[in-house]
Amino acid sequence: MHAHRTATAEHHTNFLVKELGGIKGLDTRIQYELRQLLTSSTLVFLHTFVPGLLLDLLYLWDIGPREIRFVSELYGSLMHGQNADDIRRIGRFQPFWKGPDEQALFEELGLNCWTTPARMWQLNCKVTLRRIAQSLGLGWLVPPHRICRTADEVRAAYRWLIEMESNGIPVPDAVIAKKPRLLSGAGMMFIHSWADLESFIATHVDGQSDVIVEAAWTQRLDASVHWDIKESGCLHAGATVQAVENGLNHLGNFIASAEDDLPGMSALEVRLLYSMTTPIAAYWWHQGYRGMIGFDMIRVVGTCGKERWYMIEPNTYRPPAPRYIMALGKRLDHRLCGKWAIGMSDIHLAPTAVSTFDELVKLLRHPAWGRLLFDGATGIIPLPIGLPHKFIAVCVGRNSLEVQTLLARVKFLAGETVVEPRVLTTV
Repeated sequence: MHAHRTATAEHHTNFLVKELGGIKGLDTRIQYELRQLLTSSTLVFLHTFVPGLLLDLLYLWDIGPREIRFVSELYGSLMHGQNADDIRRIGRFQPFWKGPDEQALFEELGLNCWTTPARMWQLNCKVTLRRIAQSLGLGWLVPPHRICRTADEVRAAYRWLIEMESNGIPVPDAVIAKKPRLLSGAGMMFIHSWADLESFIATHVDGQSDVIVEAAWTQRLDASVHWDIKESGCLHAGATVQAVENGLNHLGNFIASAEDDLPGMSALEVRLLYSMTTPIAAYWWHQGYRGMIGFDMIRVVGTCGKERWYMIEPNTYRPPAPRYIMALGKRLDHRLCGKWAIGMSDIHLAPTAVSTFDELVKLLRHPAWGRLLFDGATGIIPLPIGLPHKFIAVCVGRNSLEVQTLLARVKFLAGETVVEPRVLTTV
């Protein structure tokens, strides 16, 4: 099933080096382009090694892109020759990000540029999101915060937040400082003391760039809702529950065909989150943006016992991380009779677990663990992103309980946890 003809290529090196100025763990992040193998794209260009066994399994399972083409260079090898002709014939090209190099590629291919590099940063900017909410009279959509530039402004904002009283909102038990133009794990820091604050100031505050100093809560649930902004209007495009480590580092997502099957979140809450984000999606529709956009949300519990949802950041990466498993869900919908759930998460491997992809597949096939490997309908699809230190497990089940059981099993099997999962029946 290939509903939309699309050619894709994800140049993560270009994004991380040219757009972000470099970031730790670059070698692993380059491999994130392998997530495209979960989509049903017409043509995917890759320049990262893919184990032959993985390609064989994708063919056996009848999932993944219609064609995978390996190239030595992105984007130079796409601008001319057969690759360029095939992209023009398909008529739609989807990169991971839209920077100057991507814009040059679109122009060379004669394709419509769906946004500009400057607009791409606006769509993904945490500061812009807060200013839009404030301009619409909806400042309550985001957590209490201040946007600062100087060290004195940052210190004043921190004092204001740690002295905050309820006043109808959940009282925060922490403060978080954010550098908007960096990925969350690299550009955010929980502030638990004045010493933490001075450390953040020394690293990120330069007197010219915006930083966000904001209320934070350690008791929280992370989620997201996604919109497909078309010429005809804004359409719901799926909701997720997120796996987040230490409140900063994104590890994965859970989605389900039924809104009432998301772990820890009700269908009523999903509708609430769409209601909260409708004004922002409509704002970008009126600004002329067309495409996918997602909003990260948190459900928090304050020290006073009050509970509520907040919107914390937009994501317009092409596609946002959950879109890979959403595409897989559409592909598997008929096989699973419309009832499915999928979880995608990083799995950290113990030093003695496995060292190659073939060993990983053998481990997942072991009958002692109920043969966890995907069988074409349910099970675990392993992506070799970060081997031998970690990989991404895509867990497919008929409901979220099955997915959580698969995830618990594979964490135990990989040596990430020494707690044996309670549920050991075959999924």
